[in-house]
Amino acid sequence: MKARILLMGVLFLTLPAAFAQNDRGRVNSSDQETNTADLFGGPALAKEQQGRPFQSPIVIDSQGKEVGPYLSGEEVLRKIDGRWFGLPISTNGFVNTGIPSLFYATTDCTGPPYELPLDTGPLTELVNTVAVTVPFGAALGVFNGNLYYVNMEPPQTRNLQSQQNFDLKTGTASCELNGVGNRSTVQIGIFDLSTLGFLPPFSLSEGRPRR
Repeated sequence: MKARILLMGVLFLTLPAAFAQNDRGRVNSSDQETNTADLFGGPALAKEQQGRPFQSPIVIDSQGKEVGPYLSGEEVLRKIDGRWFGLPISTNGFVNTGIPSLFYATTDCTGPPYELPLDTGPLTELVNTVAVTVPFGAALGVFNGNLYYVNMEPPQTRNLQSQQNFDLKTGTASCELNGVGNRSTVQIGIFDLSTLGFLPPFSLSEGRPRR
């Protein structure tokens, strides 16, 4: 399972970060909701920008409201809960990508959800450093219109009792006992993207949209 941490260079830098999980928690790429066509004309826009200073186009909704700067790879840059994320989009709005299994300290998948980071290695050290110094978020993915992301806090040991698995095709989640026990964990935040109030279809604007 992979989470992505967005770092700002000229515009942004995508940094892969790995998280440990069992096979049942893996997201099958063939099951993910993808947008195979470049509906926003990314390559054409990139070609159009050649020979002049780079300026990211702006994604707007059907009302002309600004969603955020367009990023290559069908994403839009958006600030949520104080941190910036690259959110997957298509002309139909935000895209469900699926997420890995989440873990809980209860026996019925209630309470705060957690994920298992790598216990050792340079990626873990980098995640901890970024959590303190960079205002960008690590997203697990989007499921049923909710963004799941890593709360930027140092990993803590928790006694995990249950596991929640997500089915992207059916849009359902199931809970089971897992007996993982005491493990190093990071807490997962959940944000309902519908509360942003944007109405599809999404498109690109060359001018400055209404906020």
